[in-house]
Amino acid sequence: MEESLVPIYIRDLEYYIDDGNVILLVEATLFKVHRSMLMKDESVFCGMFSLPSENNFESSGASTIPVERSSMDGQSDESPIRLPEITASQFRALLWSLYALPADLVATAETQPQEHRFIDLATISHKYQFITMEKWALNTLVALYIHQGCAYDMLDRLTAVAVMCDYKPLLDIVLGQWRRSIGEGFGLLNAAEVFQRHGLHDLLGLTYLALLRKKRHEWPADNKHVIRLLNGYYNLVQECSSLPNTPPHFEHATTCTSAPRCGENWRKTWKRVIIEIHTGKLGKAAQVYRFDLPGQFSLALSVFQAIVDDSIPEHGGLDKMVKECRLNALDATRTKAKDVQGNLITYFSDL
Repeated sequence: MEESLVPIYIRDLEYYIDDGNVILLVEATLFKVHRSMLMKDESVFCGMFSLPSENNFESSGASTIPVERSSMDGQSDESPIRLPEITASQFRALLWSLYALPADLVATAETQPQEHRFIDLATISHKYQFITMEKWALNTLVALYIHQGCAYDMLDRLTAVAVMCDYKPLLDIVLGQWRRSIGEGFGLLNAAEVFQRHGLHDLLGLTYLALLRKKRHEWPADNKHVIRLLNGYYNLVQECSSLPNTPPHFEHATTCTSAPRCGENWRKTWKRVIIEIHTGKLGKAAQVYRFDLPGQFSLALSVFQAIVDDSIPEHGGLDKMVKECRLNALDATRTKAKDVQGNLITYFSDL
């Protein structure tokens, strides 16, 4: 007869505590800790330890946490409570935060090499609803990076935890760094995968636009991305071609004496500026790609702002519009430019 295969688990070197009263298995590592420590902050463990269950899911609030246990689980190495869908590193980070002395917590929070620990801590705290611990971990990450960027290889993990926890201060930091990276044309293929994975569609659109500026052999090899890029190129060129005849709509001011004439002056000005952008008449420094719709809007916005500020000569008929209408047209252009950038991914369709 063949011998049955018995799984081999190892005891954690630091958090297999002799006087602990519950044994948990994470990946292939056994942890023996105190139930009371895990029940702090009204976490999911409160329900896990108080309600008898067998091979089920523990629910607490909005979260449903998978656990596998019977009434005898957690009392021996042979029958631990299994915690799936987390890593031993993440659970170790949680236990460190629960058992460490306050002075050690403060000292570690000020040390950037510990960033992986705080990402793990924020991740598992969010999953098991250690609300206070989650906020502390996220604030610590913000403090580490608010004045200096993180290493590029950390961006994916930081993005994942910022999106998962929906924590705007950290998300603003990582997205700002991603935008700088896209602007420099660095790591675009990896960035596209990260944004696709985390549903960051506005940045995915900007990444595809940056890839269009690259040579064809620098595009991703994945057919899915290639199809999107080709469709994006076609759709953007079509949109840019129609741009001279589609000025942003604005509301006329109450002081405007003739909305039809004012609107006509705006259409003339818009068309003249866009045609000058397309034909390169604004100079080499103002040249943009024929598919760069956000770039053309950005350049047009700069020209209109300069006209309104009397920094450059008037184009078309803007000077014949009352000041309030000129400002409204400028605001409409600014809003449209923001909408175009935010919805850029819609031009890069799969079909």
